[in-house]
Amino acid sequence: MKAALAYTALAAEVATVLGQKVVHYPFHKVQDYSGNGRLSKRATNPIGVTITNAQTLYFVNATVGTPAQQLEMQLDTGSSDVWMSDSSASYCQGTQGAEQCQGGTFTPGQSSTYKALNTIFNITYVDGTGSTGNYFTDNFGIGGVTLDALEMGLATKTTIGTGIIGVGYAADEAVCNTEGPCPTYPSIIDNMVSQGKINTHAYSLWLDDVQAQTGSILFGGVDSAKYRAPLITLPVEQDQYSGSYTSFSVAFTGFTITKNGAVQTGFTSSGYTQQAILDSGTSLTLMPDALFTQLQQQVGATYSQEVGIYIADCSVAAVNATFDFSFGGTSGPIIHVPINEFVVPLINENGQAATFQNGKAACEFGMQPADGDPVLFGDTFLRSAYVVYDLDNNLISMANTNFNATGSNVQAISSGTNGVPGATQTATGGLGGATYTSNPFLGGSQSTATGNVGSSAVPTGALLTQGGSGASASATATSGNGEKSAGEQLAPAGIMSVLSAAFLAMAAML
Repeated sequence: MKAALAYTALAAEVATVLGQKVVHYPFHKVQDYSGNGRLSKRATNPIGVTITNAQTLYFVNATVGTPAQQLEMQLDTGSSDVWMSDSSASYCQGTQGAEQCQGGTFTPGQSSTYKALNTIFNITYVDGTGSTGNYFTDNFGIGGVTLDALEMGLATKTTIGTGIIGVGYAADEAVCNTEGPCPTYPSIIDNMVSQGKINTHAYSLWLDDVQAQTGSILFGGVDSAKYRAPLITLPVEQDQYSGSYTSFSVAFTGFTITKNGAVQTGFTSSGYTQQAILDSGTSLTLMPDALFTQLQQQVGATYSQEVGIYIADCSVAAVNATFDFSFGGTSGPIIHVPINEFVVPLINENGQAATFQNGKAACEFGMQPADGDPVLFGDTFLRSAYVVYDLDNNLISMANTNFNATGSNVQAISSGTNGVPGATQTATGGLGGATYTSNPFLGGSQSTATGNVGSSAVPTGALLTQGGSGASASATATSGNGEKSAGEQLAPAGIMSVLSAAFLAMAAML
């Protein structure tokens, strides 16, 4: 949500599963070195959409208007509006604008089905970026199907270079930011159901691994070839302040590290419950602060003030270890994330790998401390999880992803409380009104990792050693007040050259 990237065209692929209502949309990967930085009623297939993996964000191809105007838009489970920039927006004008808005803009005067609405569109994200304009209706194409008169936002003023397809709860629509009753409108998923494209308000997301070019979102369906059983269901948690469903929050109930097949001591966090938001519109994973400090020391990550991110020796990606996240209590899913999924390559302005001053390769550590924000699991986590979002029943089903799967076994999600094919219900895991204060990782003093961080040093962590438990890292941890001490320095070629650096401020985006 967050910034413009380089784009490439990709035709939508439609799942051909007879007798089922599913919309399937794949996606593919592009790299960004720019520094800039969410059928008719007779149709019976789930809607499948290809998603572009841009390392930091995920994109899909879409069309707006009549005749269709082509756009590439960010997919975001953490917001609920579909919006794009007006071609007249100053942010997208001129030479710089061409770079900032490469996903395309919409020209309403060129669409015969465009209808302006007398409703203000105004959205602001956590990083301070945002867009303003008005709502409108027009035809919207995605995954080989067209939705008639979809309500969307048209930004005439914006600081974001790409449109966004929000697929979250209606209560999180931008119009709900006003005082009084929330005047929600039918979302893109509401329209898929009401216009007979899919059976129920549900979809599944498969991002594949960090190196994969593509993944997919499957509106109204599940693809069992894309995950490793079991697929376990747990409840979405209500917002602890409003009591309504506003985000895809689940009960995060445990964490361990497994190295070479053995669980490492000192990291089990069972016995507490913590809300965690699943958000494809956030590139990184925001962990409880003190737990992050432990992981930072294990990986040897250190905060670089030069580029504003946590960096680590790229060799940690080769360690045979997983971060294991538990949800919903003892009977809930455990998602095993290979450590390399949290080690993201850094690319300089010349398209070369960033290095430390001693020449060793430098990578971004795909986590950061929540630092007062909600715990949030972004793309660095979600690539390892196959997630089914059931908005009708306020349920999430999760399984470990089947990386680089080539087959497909698509089934439609039916209406009703047990509509997700292959999913088993877990009876535990609800927070029951618990607040964040029950998390033992929050509050109290936080430790600071020891070690000299010189200008040519490279972080080292316990996971890089044979023992794998308790060694100090050559890193500087987050201080107790949330401020970051001076840390590792990159080689001169790495300064202002990091692929993900422009997106750090966006990492807390919901």
